[in-house]
Amino acid sequence: MVKAVSFNRAMCPYSQGDVALLPDVVADKLVDGGDASRHALPRAPHGADALHVAAAEQPRDTYRTKVAKR
Repeated sequence: MVKAVSFNRAMCPYSQGDVALLPDVVADKLVDGGDASRHALPRAPHGADALHVAAAEQPRDTYRTKVAKR
């Protein structure tokens, strides 16, 4: 797993305030040492929800609608 951290000071290759996704072990060591703080990422929508919304917004183009457009 990975965790998002924001850096409290510049650490090559990151600058102060940068957000990075790091392995759990590395992120925990940086947070415990005071070099970084945990960064909460916004929750991404579930894949099924995103597909459902996209399908609902998109009108179906059936044979009847194709014939009616002619």
